[in-house]
Amino acid sequence: MKRTCAALSLILLAACDSGPAAPEKGTPGFYWSAARQSLQQGDYLKTVDHLNGVLKTQNEYTAKALAWQVLLTSGMTNGYAEIADSYEFGARANKANPAPFRKQVNDNRTMASRMALSFAEAAARAEKDLAGDKVTLDFPFPVGSTAAVPQLGQVSSGIYPNESDYVIAQKKALERGVLQAITAASGSADASSAREKFKAGAVQTDRAVFNMVLAQGLYNASQVYSSKKMDEPQKMTALAERAASVLKSVPESKESKELAKKIQETLKKKAA
Repeated sequence: MKRTCAALSLILLAACDSGPAAPEKGTPGFYWSAARQSLQQGDYLKTVDHLNGVLKTQNEYTAKALAWQVLLTSGMTNGYAEIADSYEFGARANKANPAPFRKQVNDNRTMASRMALSFAEAAARAEKDLAGDKVTLDFPFPVGSTAAVPQLGQVSSGIYPNESDYVIAQKKALERGVLQAITAASGSADASSAREKFKAGAVQTDRAVFNMVLAQGLYNASQVYSSKKMDEPQKMTALAERAASVLKSVPESKESKELAKKIQETLKKKAA
C-alpha cells in the first residue's frame, strides 16, 4: 500500500512539473511559437515559413504575425538587394575574374525578388486587415547591428570572400535590413532605442509610422525590378504605385516628401 501511494505521488508530482502542454503541431499556436524560436536562432527564412503557417487562417495571432511578416520580408528584401549590389560593384572592380561575382549577383537578386513578392503580398493584406490607429509589434527583438557590413565593403572593392566571410556577410546584411525595418516601425531613432522599447514587451506603434515603413518598403522592393537589376518594368511600376497609394495615408513630412519624389521618378521611367 505504501509503495502504491508513493508511486501515485510521483505521478502527480511529475504531472504538476510538466507545465502547460505545448501547442499541437500544425496549429496557429504551434507555428507562432516556432516562428519566435526560429528568429532567436537567426533563421529568418524558416521564421517566414512559420509565419506563413500562422497566416493560413484567421486566429488570435494573425494581426501580430502579419505585422511581423511585413517587417521581416521588407528587411530581408533590402538585405539580399544590398548583397547583390555589393557583388555587382565587385564584378566591375575585379575585371580579371568577374564571373563568380556575377553568379552571386544573380543568386541574391533572385532571393531579393522572392522576398519582395512575399513582402508585397503581406503588405497588401496588412493594408486591408490591420485595423485601428495602432499596430502591435509583438516578437523578440532580433540580434545584429544596423552598421555597414565590412565584408561587403571588401566584396565591393573586388575581393571575393572565402566561405566563412561569405556566410558572415550574408547573415549581417539580413540582420541589418531587418533591424532597420523594425527600428523604423517602432518609431525609434536607432536600434538601441528600439531594443529598449521591446524589453518592456510588445510595442504599440502608430499606424501612420507603420504605413511609412510600408511605403518605403514597397518603393525599395520596386527597385529590385529596375532596368539595371531584374529589368521587370511591370513589377517595378506595380510596387511603386502601391507605395504611392500607401503614402497618401501618411502625414506630410520631410521624409514622406523625399519618398514621394523618388516614387514619382520611378513612375516616370515607365512613361518614358
